[in-house]
Amino acid sequence: MAKVTKMETPVNEEVDFSPNELAEFQQYLNQVAHLKPQTRSGLKFGYAVDRNLSRINSRLEAFRKRMPESPEELDKYKNERYKLGLKFGGKEQQGRNGSQIVDIKDMDGFLEAVEALDKKYEKTLKAVEEMDKKTLALGKEKLDDPFSWHKVDYRHIPADVSFGIRSALSFMINEPKEGELEEMFEEMELYTPEKDK
Repeated sequence: MAKVTKMETPVNEEVDFSPNELAEFQQYLNQVAHLKPQTRSGLKFGYAVDRNLSRINSRLEAFRKRMPESPEELDKYKNERYKLGLKFGGKEQQGRNGSQIVDIKDMDGFLEAVEALDKKYEKTLKAVEEMDKKTLALGKEKLDDPFSWHKVDYRHIPADVSFGIRSALSFMINEPKEGELEEMFEEMELYTPEKDK
Protein backbone atom coordinates (compact mmCIF):
# COMPACT_ATOMS: atom_id res chain seq x y z
CA MET A 1 0.00 0.00 0.00
CA ALA A 2 1.36 3.42 -0.96
CA LYS A 3 2.30 5.86 1.79
CA VAL A 4 -0.02 8.87 1.87
CA THR A 5 1.71 12.17 2.49
CA LYS A 6 0.10 15.51 3.13
CA MET A 7 0.54 17.96 0.30
CA GLU A 8 2.06 21.19 1.59
CA THR A 9 0.92 24.54 0.26
CA PRO A 10 3.85 26.51 -1.13
CA VAL A 11 4.58 29.64 0.89
CA ASN A 12 4.25 31.96 -2.11
CA GLU A 13 1.06 30.48 -3.61
CA GLU A 14 -1.42 33.19 -4.56
CA VAL A 15 -5.06 32.49 -3.82
CA ASP A 16 -8.36 34.24 -4.63
CA PHE A 17 -10.87 34.68 -1.82
CA SER A 18 -14.33 36.16 -1.51
CA PRO A 19 -14.90 38.98 0.99
CA ASN A 20 -16.93 36.57 3.14
CA GLU A 21 -14.01 34.14 3.29
CA LEU A 22 -11.60 36.95 4.14
CA ALA A 23 -13.90 38.18 6.91
CA GLU A 24 -13.84 34.68 8.40
CA PHE A 25 -10.02 34.59 8.31
CA GLN A 26 -10.03 38.07 9.86
CA GLN A 27 -12.07 36.78 12.81
CA TYR A 28 -9.54 34.00 13.47
CA LEU A 29 -6.62 36.40 13.29
CA ASN A 30 -8.34 38.89 15.59
CA GLN A 31 -8.58 36.15 18.24
CA VAL A 32 -4.78 36.13 18.57
CA ALA A 33 -3.89 39.68 17.51
CA HIS A 34 -3.99 40.88 21.13
CA LEU A 35 -1.26 38.46 22.30
CA LYS A 36 1.94 40.14 23.41
CA PRO A 37 5.08 38.38 22.15
CA GLN A 38 7.07 36.89 25.03
CA THR A 39 9.79 35.29 22.92
CA ARG A 40 11.49 35.70 19.58
CA SER A 41 9.22 32.97 18.20
CA GLY A 42 6.18 34.82 19.50
CA LEU A 43 7.43 37.94 17.76
CA LYS A 44 7.58 36.05 14.44
CA PHE A 45 4.05 34.78 15.00
CA GLY A 46 2.78 38.27 15.89
CA TYR A 47 4.43 39.70 12.79
CA ALA A 48 2.72 37.09 10.59
CA VAL A 49 -0.65 37.83 12.20
CA ASP A 50 -0.18 41.59 11.66
CA ARG A 51 0.89 41.14 8.04
CA ASN A 52 -2.05 38.88 7.23
CA LEU A 53 -4.53 41.19 8.98
CA SER A 54 -3.15 44.15 7.06
CA ARG A 55 -3.54 42.29 3.76
CA ILE A 56 -7.09 41.23 4.60
CA ASN A 57 -8.11 44.66 5.87
CA SER A 58 -6.91 46.45 2.73
CA ARG A 59 -8.88 44.04 0.51
CA LEU A 60 -12.00 44.27 2.66
CA GLU A 61 -11.79 48.07 2.58
CA ALA A 62 -11.65 47.96 -1.22
CA PHE A 63 -14.69 45.66 -1.13
CA ARG A 64 -16.61 48.04 1.14
CA LYS A 65 -16.06 50.84 -1.36
CA ARG A 66 -17.74 48.70 -4.04
CA MET A 67 -20.81 48.04 -1.89
CA PRO A 68 -24.00 49.86 -2.82
CA GLU A 69 -24.95 52.76 -0.56
CA SER A 70 -28.06 52.72 1.61
CA PRO A 71 -30.97 54.81 0.35
CA GLU A 72 -31.10 58.26 1.96
CA GLU A 73 -34.63 57.69 3.23
CA LEU A 74 -33.65 54.55 5.17
CA ASP A 75 -32.61 56.45 8.31
CA LYS A 76 -35.91 58.34 8.31
CA TYR A 77 -37.82 55.07 8.00
CA LYS A 78 -35.87 53.49 10.88
CA ASN A 79 -36.43 56.55 13.10
CA GLU A 80 -40.15 56.61 12.42
CA ARG A 81 -40.46 52.87 13.09
CA TYR A 82 -38.52 53.31 16.34
CA LYS A 83 -40.86 56.10 17.46
CA LEU A 84 -43.85 53.89 16.64
CA GLY A 85 -42.44 51.20 18.89
CA LEU A 86 -42.27 53.68 21.77
CA LYS A 87 -45.73 55.06 20.97
CA PHE A 88 -47.28 51.59 21.26
CA GLY A 89 -45.78 50.89 24.66
CA GLY A 90 -42.37 49.48 23.82
CA LYS A 91 -39.36 49.82 26.10
CA GLU A 92 -36.00 51.09 24.95
CA GLN A 93 -33.13 48.65 25.49
CA GLN A 94 -29.44 48.97 24.63
CA GLY A 95 -28.12 46.15 22.46
CA ARG A 96 -24.93 45.38 20.58
CA ASN A 97 -26.10 47.42 17.59
CA GLY A 98 -27.46 50.40 19.50
CA SER A 99 -30.80 50.82 21.17
CA GLN A 100 -33.82 48.77 20.18
CA ILE A 101 -37.47 48.53 21.17
CA VAL A 102 -38.67 45.49 23.13
CA ASP A 103 -41.86 44.40 24.92
CA ILE A 104 -44.34 46.37 22.80
CA LYS A 105 -47.62 46.42 24.72
CA ASP A 106 -50.02 47.05 21.80
CA MET A 107 -48.48 44.75 19.18
CA ASP A 108 -51.58 44.81 16.93
CA GLY A 109 -51.61 48.61 16.84
CA PHE A 110 -47.85 48.66 16.23
CA LEU A 111 -48.05 46.19 13.32
CA GLU A 112 -50.89 48.15 11.73
CA ALA A 113 -48.90 51.38 12.01
CA VAL A 114 -45.77 49.70 10.61
CA GLU A 115 -47.78 48.41 7.64
CA ALA A 116 -48.81 52.00 6.84
CA LEU A 117 -45.22 53.14 7.32
CA ASP A 118 -43.98 50.42 4.95
CA LYS A 119 -46.39 51.69 2.27
CA LYS A 120 -45.13 55.24 2.77
CA TYR A 121 -41.52 54.07 2.30
CA GLU A 122 -42.22 51.37 -0.28
CA LYS A 123 -39.60 52.62 -2.77
CA THR A 124 -36.98 52.86 -0.04
CA LEU A 125 -37.66 49.33 1.20
CA LYS A 126 -37.46 47.94 -2.36
CA ALA A 127 -34.13 49.77 -2.82
CA VAL A 128 -32.88 48.24 0.45
CA GLU A 129 -33.94 44.79 -0.75
CA GLU A 130 -31.99 45.28 -4.00
CA MET A 131 -29.01 46.64 -2.07
CA ASP A 132 -29.04 43.56 0.18
CA LYS A 133 -29.12 41.22 -2.85
CA LYS A 134 -26.18 43.04 -4.47
CA THR A 135 -24.22 43.04 -1.22
CA LEU A 136 -24.86 39.32 -0.73
CA ALA A 137 -23.72 38.58 -4.29
CA LEU A 138 -20.62 40.76 -3.88
CA GLY A 139 -19.77 38.98 -0.63
CA LYS A 140 -19.61 35.64 -2.43
CA GLU A 141 -17.75 36.95 -5.47
CA LYS A 142 -14.03 36.21 -5.63
CA LEU A 143 -11.96 39.36 -5.38
CA ASP A 144 -9.83 40.03 -8.41
CA ASP A 145 -6.83 40.58 -6.17
CA PRO A 146 -5.07 37.32 -5.33
CA PHE A 147 -2.53 37.31 -2.54
CA SER A 148 -0.40 34.91 -0.60
CA TRP A 149 -0.43 34.42 3.15
CA HIS A 150 2.52 35.42 5.25
CA LYS A 151 3.25 32.03 6.78
CA VAL A 152 4.97 31.11 10.01
CA ASP A 153 6.37 27.82 11.26
CA TYR A 154 4.23 25.84 13.65
CA ARG A 155 6.88 26.08 16.39
CA HIS A 156 6.52 29.89 16.47
CA ILE A 157 2.92 29.77 17.73
CA PRO A 158 2.82 30.93 21.37
CA ALA A 159 2.03 28.18 23.88
CA ASP A 160 -1.09 29.99 25.11
CA VAL A 161 -2.79 29.66 21.71
CA SER A 162 -5.30 26.80 22.00
CA PHE A 163 -5.25 23.85 19.65
CA GLY A 164 -8.65 24.93 18.29
CA ILE A 165 -7.27 28.34 17.30
CA ARG A 166 -4.12 26.72 15.90
CA SER A 167 -6.33 24.60 13.70
CA ALA A 168 -8.36 27.63 12.58
CA LEU A 169 -5.12 29.44 11.69
CA SER A 170 -3.80 26.55 9.59
CA PHE A 171 -4.01 28.73 6.45
CA MET A 172 -0.99 30.71 7.66
CA ILE A 173 1.00 27.97 9.36
CA ASN A 174 3.66 25.80 7.79
CA GLU A 175 3.01 22.23 8.89
CA PRO A 176 5.57 20.79 11.31
CA LYS A 177 7.96 18.24 9.93
CA GLU A 178 8.16 14.77 11.44
CA GLY A 179 9.55 14.87 14.96
CA GLU A 180 9.07 18.63 15.41
CA LEU A 181 5.79 18.25 17.32
CA GLU A 182 7.32 16.02 19.98
CA GLU A 183 10.25 18.40 20.28
CA MET A 184 7.91 21.38 20.75
CA PHE A 185 5.77 19.54 23.29
CA GLU A 186 8.89 18.56 25.25
CA GLU A 187 9.95 22.22 25.29
CA MET A 188 6.50 23.16 26.62
CA GLU A 189 6.68 20.21 29.05
CA LEU A 190 3.43 18.83 27.63
CA TYR A 191 4.85 15.59 26.30
CA THR A 192 7.51 13.08 27.11
CA PRO A 193 7.97 9.76 25.33
CA GLU A 194 7.46 8.01 28.69
CA LYS A 195 3.89 9.36 28.92
CA ASP A 196 3.03 7.50 25.71
CA LYS A 197 3.84 4.09 27.22
